[in-house]
This record gives sequence, structure tokens and C-alpha cells, in this order.
Amino acid sequence: MKYKIYAIIAVVFLLALALIYAGVYSGPKPESKPDTKLVVGVQNGLGFTMFYVAKEKGFFNSTGVELDIKTFSSAAEINEAMLGGSIELGLMGDSSTIILAAKKPVKVVATIVTGVYRRRVLVPMDSGVKNISDLDGKRIGLKKGGALHTGWLLIERYYGIKSSEILDIDYVNMPEALKTKQVDAVYAKEPTCSLIELKGYGKWVPVEPVPGMSDPLVVVATSKALSEKNESVVKFIRALKNAESFIKDNPEESVEIMSNVASLPLNVTKRVMEFDRYTANTTEEVYSDFEMVADLMTEEGTISKKPEGLFDMTYYDMA
Repeated sequence: MKYKIYAIIAVVFLLALALIYAGVYSGPKPESKPDTKLVVGVQNGLGFTMFYVAKEKGFFNSTGVELDIKTFSSAAEINEAMLGGSIELGLMGDSSTIILAAKKPVKVVATIVTGVYRRRVLVPMDSGVKNISDLDGKRIGLKKGGALHTGWLLIERYYGIKSSEILDIDYVNMPEALKTKQVDAVYAKEPTCSLIELKGYGKWVPVEPVPGMSDPLVVVATSKALSEKNESVVKFIRALKNAESFIKDNPEESVEIMSNVASLPLNVTKRVMEFDRYTANTTEEVYSDFEMVADLMTEEGTISKKPEGLFDMTYYDMA
């Protein structure tokens, strides 16, 4: 009986040793790979052509960057998502970027489009308005609270005019508002402008661009993305550069890609894209645009303090 007890104890001891050995000497555990996937916020408008061409032509894959793409219906939604930390890169305009930068540390690392005529002033077909000065004291329809609103205030300031009333009109309702003369003019962005013109609801009032205004869309990165996923950010910008070259060399195919993305007819898409200048490089006109818009937003009380050091082209240079 005593030997049987000893035998059981010996077996238990040996089993315990075996388990300990298996746990300690089973070899080094594989290291977990760092998360390099970028969460990107984007809209499906024609201003985002470089992004969608890079996606459709496989440039993101070929540069080795993995994306989690979140599609939003407005820049304000992208702004909120970046503020809340659910996305790391946001593609947005000047006003939205400045509002975000006033609340959270972010950097502009690249541009995706500029174009002084991406926003335009349109009046009814039978309007007697010949130039921007004729709109002094008139009713203007635009989407309040965003880049268009800021842009119109800059136009008023530069040309020394003052609208009698600014009506808040969604883009989808602008063609009807102009057709039925609810307003004397609308200040719209593409593709709304081209849709109004092609339908014969309104005509473009040629306006000499306000010096410094370039209506850019830029790539905005959180500090976390730049510190933890900087290589992925560089690869993302490299893919945009490839898309820039492709658009220049293949304009017709680029129009077809964006016609499908934006669900717009080819003729509308082509006309809209003729007003866009696709470049990943952040030019002096973009810096000037941001300075001017930030100054106005500070004066208007939209932001309490003008963001400083907003641009970092290091990643563009490395791409």
C-alpha cells in the first residue's frame, strides 16, 4: 500500500514537471505584429478623385498600405469622427480642418485637389446680373456653416458687397431654388454647379477669384497616426502620387471611374473634373487659403484661436 502511494506521488510529480517544462521550454512565443492599418474617412464626391483612383487602380495595395475605409456624407461627420478618435486620416476642406485643429492636435500632410472654380456663383437664366457687384443687396442661397459660407464672406469682403440675406439651402435643393427664384443667386460647389448649368436652371457669373482662395481638399492626420503608423502614412501619400500621375495620363478612364463612384452621368463628371486640379503637393496657394480662412474664422468667432503649425510636409517628401 505504501509503495502504491509512493508510485502515485511520483506520477503526479512527473506530470507536474512535464507541464512546467511544456510551458517554459516550448520556445519563444511569436511576437504580435504592430497594427499598421489606417482608418480613413472620405466622402464619395468628385473632389476625392485621387483617393478613388488610387483605390480602384490598386495603388494602395501596391504601396503596401492597408486601409479601413469609412465613407461619410459630409465633412462635418469626418470632423466629428476624427475628434472622437474613430478615424486616423480624414480627407476634408479648409474650414473643417481648421475647426478640427482648433480642438485637437492634427497635421495636414498632403493635398488631393484644388480649384478656384470648384465653387461658383450662379443666377437664374434670365437674371440681369452681369458681375459680382450686381449682387450687392441681393438674396444669396448657400449651405451655411461650412467652407461655402466662409468662402462667400471672403468674396463679400474682397469685393465690398453685402447680401441682404443669406439663406441656408442644401445642395440638393439649390437647382429648384434657383429655377423658382427663391433666391437671386446661389453660391454652390461641384457637382451642383454643373448640374444647374446642364439642366438650364441657371448660369455662371464669372468672378475673378479672390487672391489666395484655392478651395483645397487635404489629407489630415491625427498625432497618433503620425507617431504610431508613420510608415503607413508615407505609403498612403505615395499611392496618391501614383494616382495623380495616372489621372494626368489617363483622363478618360479617370472620368469613368469617378462617374461610377459618384453615380453621375459621364458628361457631368467630365465637366466637373475639368475645374479640378489634382495634386498631392501642398502649394503656396493652399497655405495662403488656410491662412486667409483661419483669419476670417477667428474674427467671426467660429474658432477662439488660430491653429499654428498645421502643415507637415515631411511625409509627402518621404513618399
